[in-house]
Formats: sequence, structure tokens, C-alpha cells
Amino acid sequence: MLSKRLLTPLAAATALAAAATAPAIAEESAETADANGALVMFLTQTDPMLAGHGLHFAGRMAMDGRPSTIVLVGEAGRLALNDWTSNASAVSGDALQEDLKRFVDAGGRVYITPYTLNSFNASADALIDGVSLPDNPKAIHHHMFEPNTQMIVW
Repeated sequence: MLSKRLLTPLAAATALAAAATAPAIAEESAETADANGALVMFLTQTDPMLAGHGLHFAGRMAMDGRPSTIVLVGEAGRLALNDWTSNASAVSGDALQEDLKRFVDAGGRVYITPYTLNSFNASADALIDGVSLPDNPKAIHHHMFEPNTQMIVW
């Protein structure tokens, strides 16, 4: 099990590469993985390669039944806006916004920081379905420090 730490994209890629060379886990073991482990990802950019990988990773966690939350910060907040057209993901080939919607459909939660939304001179009415301002920002802060939560900044 990974120790509690903040993973950067480089650290995440290194961990994924190490996992790829590890012995394969039995199919039934993967299905019974601890679904109590959670993910909180701060997505900060709209780069098709980096954001594409981040959304793919978060989407896989949500599809596997792990509680997963993406917090959109800075430039990545544009992904939440109805009137913005995103580039295609280098991973899925679909628009990054479509990957974000699939993440929500898989059970993931997406929040945009109020500061980010304000920086675009936008209101909550401008957000795509499934993205919201956090009702209780302190709850997200506390969730980040739960022992089974992994943090990633992408």
C-alpha cells in the first residue's frame, strides 16, 4: 500500500511504471480491492496529455467503485464551463469535457473552487451538469487527511 503522500504526475507515472513490472494480481483480488480507499485530485490544467491522463486515472478509480473527487483549480476550471470547448484528450481522443462527464457518470464528484469560477467572471449557472461549488469546503479539506485518501495534483 502506498504511504500517505501527495503524488505529482511524475510520481504517479513512476508508481504506475513500477506496478506494470510487478507480478500480475489475480482477477478476483482486483475485484475485491478495498473500495474504502479514496482519491482526491486537484486538476490544474487543460493540457491534452496531462489533463487527459489525470481524467483517465480518476475515471478508472471511480469505475472501480472508489470514492473519487476532482477539484478544478485555475485553468482546469474552464472544463466546467458550458460555453468553453476543450481540446481532445491525448488518452481517450474525446474532448476533455467528455472525459469529465464520464467521470461524473461513473460516480465521481467534481467541484470548482469559488476563486476559480470568479476568475472567469462566471456564476454557478455557467457550469456543466455534475460540477458544483463545494457546499462545505472544510469537509473537502478534512477528507484530504483521512488515512485511506490518496492525493494527486495534476
